[in-house]
Amino acid sequence: VSVEGVKGTVKPRSVLLSNTKCIFQPSYMGAGAGDTIVIDNQDAVLHNTHLGLQLGARVRTMGNWGLSDKGSTIRAEGPLRLAGNLDVTCDAHPWMSARITVFDHPWFATSDQAGHFEIKDVPAGAHTVKVRHPVLGELEQTVTVKAGVPTTVTFSFPAARAAGAAKPGE
Repeated sequence: VSVEGVKGTVKPRSVLLSNTKCIFQPSYMGAGAGDTIVIDNQDAVLHNTHLGLQLGARVRTMGNWGLSDKGSTIRAEGPLRLAGNLDVTCDAHPWMSARITVFDHPWFATSDQAGHFEIKDVPAGAHTVKVRHPVLGELEQTVTVKAGVPTTVTFSFPAARAAGAAKPGE
């Protein structure tokens, strides 16, 4: 979830991507440009985590790490320096995939399992809020934020879109 078209400074932080039960957790997340990515392996098998930045029709490798042992961890500061979409794959397990959307502003969030999210300190005014779902696509709507007042926004994907969507991995 992100607030579009608003400029701001990202305060770098660490974001975690786990190889767990031969899937990436989370499978879809947001990060700020300049964040540090921490990748861990919770499985007793080799994982080779590969990050590719989409540049039009091209893909630029932003990181490629082997994690051979359960409990192994990689910490990297460079791969999240550019805004855009990073496709994450495991070169050892072709069914494993994830997406990291890197933003050049601080007004984004990754929703919880129930779809709830919170984005703090959004400047007052009318803004476009966009949600992205890895299978159902994107929705957006205009929201007016008043200074110091919590704002609620609700998104619902059309039932027809959800009914026709393939499940992840299909």
